[in-house]
Amino acid sequence: GGHGYACAIPLWCQGASRLASVVGDAELLILSPKVSEDCPNARYLQPARTIQAAQSYLHRHEGRLGRNSGQRGAFAVSNLLKVAFLSLGSTYELLLYADLDIDLMARPLDAATWRSGAEALLRSSALFVSLFDHASPVNGGLWLVRPRCDVFSQAVELLERGRWSAAEGFDGVGAPRSFLRSRMREVAGRLAAGSDASLFKVEGTINGTHYGKLNSWDFVNGALDQGLLWYLFYLKNDLGTWARYDRGELPWRVEHFWGVSKPWRAAAARGYWKRLPPPGGGPPP
Repeated sequence: GGHGYACAIPLWCQGASRLASVVGDAELLILSPKVSEDCPNARYLQPARTIQAAQSYLHRHEGRLGRNSGQRGAFAVSNLLKVAFLSLGSTYELLLYADLDIDLMARPLDAATWRSGAEALLRSSALFVSLFDHASPVNGGLWLVRPRCDVFSQAVELLERGRWSAAEGFDGVGAPRSFLRSRMREVAGRLAAGSDASLFKVEGTINGTHYGKLNSWDFVNGALDQGLLWYLFYLKNDLGTWARYDRGELPWRVEHFWGVSKPWRAAAARGYWKRLPPPGGGPPP
């Protein structure tokens, strides 16, 4: 998203490195043209075709992406670039994506929990696991995927030639209530399978997001990563599920900073840096 977001890399890299050591046989990937001195051991990617496709999409829809997706240049492109990870299926069996504004080890993950969750996903028909937020059925900041080139191709073709509208979403899939009215049980069933929630709870959760309540694709990043991932994995293809969201029983917890608590906001700096060890080592202050 630009140099202004680089201050978030130290904590992200700390958490991602600790997580990789738990998972084993894992490596860190960062989408960036420049190597950060705060995360020198990561593999840095610059997906040229996806960048061009994202720029094409934003150019075609200039001034027509609604109030909640904006057109903030590099920020909008960087959100759409997330789909580049879907092309890495020949190299990686699983990819865990996390935005920079996430502390991945707020409650540390243990190896047994990771193995249990990963094996369950690999045995299932699902390729994509995410969770909702107040606005969207998919929060684009954190998700787990079994990358597949065919889904990547669909994503890039959509960015290169597809269309989006606040009323009917990507390629005219339909208004949320209209689409869900005909397929709610089917979609909710797949979400319930991963989240271990009841169909009633899942349906209420979808309807409680801005996507459901406002009957519009003009929700936060509805024209960018969040809407695109929901469309690709849950509506166009029956390949997505949700993670468990009963907070009281979760063995692993991340912290996704939002609003004024984003690491690059001055008001949040003190709390953010407290999570990092001081120069020279030792525990965080």
